[in-house]
Amino acid sequence: MESHLGVMVVRLSEVRRCLVAERSALRLAQDRLTVARARAEHKAIAGTGGNDGKNAEDRERFLAVVLEENADYTLARSQVRELTTSIEEFEAERDALLDARRDREWAIRERIVSVLADRSDAGELVDVVLDQIETAHN
Repeated sequence: MESHLGVMVVRLSEVRRCLVAERSALRLAQDRLTVARARAEHKAIAGTGGNDGKNAEDRERFLAVVLEENADYTLARSQVRELTTSIEEFEAERDALLDARRDREWAIRERIVSVLADRSDAGELVDVVLDQIETAHN
């Protein structure tokens, strides 16, 4: 059981390093997306001579179509979405590993208390410890 705990700790460290790397990559991708959007909007508005819609809703629809047709923008948006998904997956794995590690740690504690109870006449103390373990575990 303890060796499995060691494997979990190693994997948890790997997942944390991956999260740092993916978050860093996401920040860069978000910057690229911001620039790609600004360039695409500027080019589109300049190409219409300012005739990009009568009101805010028209302009927003116009820009949505223009952005969807811009390869740089759609690539940058896809990269942001892929990195966001990757981060969410790593976070889910990290949370599962933490839960599993806590379960293993509690199992080890319970075994230690059990061994102590078998070797000791301090039954009342063991009952108190077991109650605290059960309360903390739930």
